[in-house]
Amino acid sequence: MLACDDIDEKTTADLEQMSRACGRGAGLVERLLAFSRRVQPDHEPVAPGPLVEAAARTLADALPHNVELNTCVAPDLHTIRAAPHQIEQVVVNLGLNAIEAMSESGTLTILARNSTIDGPLEHVHGVEGRGDYVLIAVVDTGTGIPEEDLGHIFEPFHTTKPRAEHNGLGLAVVHSIVQAHGGFVRVDTQEEKGTVIEVYLPCVGEAEASEPERGPTPADRSLLTVLVVDDEPAVARLAADIIEHHGHRTLIAGDGIEALELFAQHRADIDLVVLDLIMPRMDGETCIGMLRETDPDIPIIVASGAMLSEDARARLMARIDAFLSKPFTLDTLIDTIHSVIDRRQAGAKA
Repeated sequence: MLACDDIDEKTTADLEQMSRACGRGAGLVERLLAFSRRVQPDHEPVAPGPLVEAAARTLADALPHNVELNTCVAPDLHTIRAAPHQIEQVVVNLGLNAIEAMSESGTLTILARNSTIDGPLEHVHGVEGRGDYVLIAVVDTGTGIPEEDLGHIFEPFHTTKPRAEHNGLGLAVVHSIVQAHGGFVRVDTQEEKGTVIEVYLPCVGEAEASEPERGPTPADRSLLTVLVVDDEPAVARLAADIIEHHGHRTLIAGDGIEALELFAQHRADIDLVVLDLIMPRMDGETCIGMLRETDPDIPIIVASGAMLSEDARARLMARIDAFLSKPFTLDTLIDTIHSVIDRRQAGAKA
């Protein structure tokens, strides 16, 4: 609805507020799943500089008037292998924690530079190793961390703040994400003077860091017909509306059986399927299997709020092209559809 041009200003503001609330809820679920390691996003070679800068912009919006933000990102940062949104989350979590430590006034500084580790460091959390890293540091001039809390700051649900205001997951998630990326965290703090938290992320080799071949551009895409499968009519209709808003055609099914019927009728026309997992009569996984029997090459995107174990997710990903965790933005849906089609086209030309 936010993509429409004919809604009034108050409705737009209400929808934006609802979207932010959904985003916060989704973010909490993602943090819980990331910490429990039940969901492991794909890692890819990325340039960390823009991610740090994007996180700094997010923090700038949350900054109290009495806290100054300084950002210094080196222009020659090495490439890292990472899940981009998780790197942003690490910086945002550390930044928010730093802001909370400066209740009266202070300065928040975010730094990113290359670093070579050739010997042991002090105050390290995680497995430290020699080599080349990208160092991301978040520095505050706040109250510091009491010595009795220093050994517990990365434990889940540990917080020195009121429980009603804090879930205690921020630093635990940081530690979990950094470990999953093969990195480690270093903490240096002085009470009443401030804290420095350094995140070390290993660099990738030159061959892996090289830019992949350019895939098809949006101009290369033809008009698509997308089969949308969801047992919630409002969700299915909203997804279809946004897909059509971007110039494509849609068909809508309310469950797996109806999806198979529509696919049989329009097999020659359907270019891609977007479907939920939990549906009546026939669930998404059964439907995927039968779609693959009918057409092994049909691109399939799963859009679901189901919480899958790591093994179940791996089995599912072997049978589909992409997975979207609900709730997601409509832009993410369109971007994912286009990305899947682009990859298929690039593979066909190879």
